[in-house]
Amino acid sequence: MITLKGAAGLLSSIHDITLETTFTFASLAASLKDDIILTQPATHDIHKPPIFLPPSVITFLGSACTLSSASVRMCWSALKDSIWAGNFAVHDKIKDLFETHGHPYGLTQHTFYPPFKICQNATCNRQQNGLLLGKAEQHKAVYFSLHHGTVPAWSIQFYCESCKTTYHTNYKVVGDRRIYYDYTASLPGVVQIADHYFVDYQVAKLWKAMMHTSCTSATSCAHIYNLALAKAESTNFPNTKWFTKDVTMDHVWNAFIITSLLEDCRQHRCILDVDQRQNQSERFTQAMLDRNRRMRLYNQPLARRHFCSKCTRVFSDEGNTKDKLVSVIVVDGVVVSRPCCSIPNCWVYLRSPRDRFCHVHAAYLNQCAIKGCPRPVLSGTLTCDISAHQESEALHTLRGKSRFRLHERLERSRAIHGRLANVQIGAEEDGGDGGDATQAIGEEVYEVEKKSGKTKRLRAQFTRNYTHCEELIVAPCGMIHARETMHNAEGVGSVAEFIRRVFRDPQTRPTHVFFDNNCRLALHVKDDPFFQDIGLSVDVFHFECKHSKTDTFCQENCNPAAFPELKTDDGGWYFNSSACEQTNSWFGNFNPITRGMKPTKFDFFLDEMILCRNQETLKRLEKAGYNPSVWKRSVVR
Repeated sequence: MITLKGAAGLLSSIHDITLETTFTFASLAASLKDDIILTQPATHDIHKPPIFLPPSVITFLGSACTLSSASVRMCWSALKDSIWAGNFAVHDKIKDLFETHGHPYGLTQHTFYPPFKICQNATCNRQQNGLLLGKAEQHKAVYFSLHHGTVPAWSIQFYCESCKTTYHTNYKVVGDRRIYYDYTASLPGVVQIADHYFVDYQVAKLWKAMMHTSCTSATSCAHIYNLALAKAESTNFPNTKWFTKDVTMDHVWNAFIITSLLEDCRQHRCILDVDQRQNQSERFTQAMLDRNRRMRLYNQPLARRHFCSKCTRVFSDEGNTKDKLVSVIVVDGVVVSRPCCSIPNCWVYLRSPRDRFCHVHAAYLNQCAIKGCPRPVLSGTLTCDISAHQESEALHTLRGKSRFRLHERLERSRAIHGRLANVQIGAEEDGGDGGDATQAIGEEVYEVEKKSGKTKRLRAQFTRNYTHCEELIVAPCGMIHARETMHNAEGVGSVAEFIRRVFRDPQTRPTHVFFDNNCRLALHVKDDPFFQDIGLSVDVFHFECKHSKTDTFCQENCNPAAFPELKTDDGGWYFNSSACEQTNSWFGNFNPITRGMKPTKFDFFLDEMILCRNQETLKRLEKAGYNPSVWKRSVVR
C-alpha cells in the first residue's frame, strides 16, 4: 500500500501543495524514469534513484504541477525512493499535461528506449565494468496505439563504443545484421515497424484478425484505424516538423510481417536475424522465404498430426473382426492467384509483379504477343507488322477504356436471358474452335475476319499472366493441412504429387480422399503403391450433379456409397465431404488482396492466414466436444 507518511515532513514545507498535485508529480516523474537515467554518469546504479534531476525535467514538472524549481527538487527528494520502486502508477490523464507542458522541452508521454541500459555483449569491456550505455541518439517518432490513438513519441537508440553495437527498442544492430531480442518468453508490447513508426502489438493483432476473419485488405485496415482509433482531432503534435500521422498500407504490412515472424520465432525458440543493409521492403524477404520453405516441407503445424472425432473414426465392419481406423481428407482448388511468367510451367519468380516474363524469358518481350507468332514487335507496340495482329492490340487498348467497358456491360445485361437459354454447362458459348481448350489467365481471344470471309481465332497475351489456382487439402473437421500453387492447370498429376508430398509420413497418411475429379485421379494412380490402400471417391454433391452416370469406371470406383466406412449406422454420411468447398468460400476472398503480390509475400501471407484459421478451428472443435488431439509417433495405425 502506498504511503506518504515518511515524506510528509518535507512535503508540508511546500506552499499550497495538495494531494492531487503530489500524485500528479509522482506519476509524471515515474513516466520519465528512462529520461532521468539517460542524463546520469556511466557509473550510476540504475536500481537507485539519482539525487538530482536534469534541468529539462525540473522545468517540465514545475510547469505541469505549478511548482517552483525549488519545490520540484523538494518533492523529488521526498518521493524519489517510492517513485523508483514503482509505487506510483502512470495514469492516462497525464497525456494533456505532456501535450501542453512537455512538447516545448522535447518531452512526450511515450519515449521508446532499448530494454537494456548496459551492453549485453559478454565480452564487451563496458559490460564487464558495469558501465551504462551513455551515447544516445534521439529521433522523432509516431506511435499508433490502441487506447490513445496516433500520438507523437521519441525513440532512443544506444550505441556501445566498445563493441560497436547499436541498441534499438526491439533489436540490436551488429555489423550488417539486425538481430531482434529474445522474445521466446513473451512478445513485445510495442513493435517498431519503420525507422520512425511504432505500433501496439495489440493493434497489429487487430489488423491480422481483420485480414483473417473478414479478408480485409491492408489499405482498408489502415483506413479503419485512421477513422475509428486514431483520435487525430484530440491529439496535439509538437509545433515542430513531424512525420505523417496517418497509418498507411505499408505500415500495416510491416506490422503484419514483423509480428508474424516474431511469433514464428517464439514458437520455434529462435531469434529473428535479418540483413540491416536492405531497405524495409526487402529486409525480411529471406526470413519469409525460410519460413515458406519450412511450411512447404512440414505443412501446417497444427494440422500436421491432427485427428479428432469429426475427421477420424474407428470403423467396425461386420465381415471383419478387426476394427479399421478411417481418416479422411478433402482436396479442391480455389482461384487465388498472383502474377507469374507468361511461359507455361515456368516457376522462375518475376522481378516485378508488373512484368510479363521472368528474367530467363525476357527475350519474349521482343516477340509478337499473338500466340504462335515468332515475328518481332514494332517499336512501341506489343505486336508485329501483321495488320490483324495490330488490330487485335488496338481492340485490347479500346477494351481498357471506360466507355467501352460500360457499353460492353450494357450489352451483356440486355442479352443475359437469351444466353442463359442457350448455353450448356461445360460447352463454350461460341461452340469452340477445336483447339486447345485451356486458356491462361490474362490470355485474350480475338476473332479476325479473313479476306475469304471466314473468321480466324487469335490468342494473345497482352497483359501479365497469373497462376491458375491454389489447391487445398482440408480435413472434414475444417483443419487445413496444406496448400499448393497450381501454375497452369489443376492437373491430376499435380494433385497426386501434392498428396504424396504432404502425407509422405505413413503414420499421417489418410485412408480416404475426396476430390471432385477422382475418377481421372484414380486412373492416373491405379499402379501407384502410395495410393494402393487409399479410397478415392468424389464428394457427394459433385457425384450426384456433375459426373456422368454412363461413366462405368467412375460409378464403380469413385461412388462414395461404395465405401461403407464413410456412412453412419443410420445410412447418413459420417464425414463432411464438402469441407473444402466451405473453406474455399472463405479462402477465395483473398484473391483481390494477392493479385499483385510477389511470390514470397504471397506464400507467407496465405500460410499465415491458414495458420490463424487452424487456430480458430481448433478452439471451435474443442468447444464442440470433438476431442482434437495429435498422433504420437509411437502409435501404429
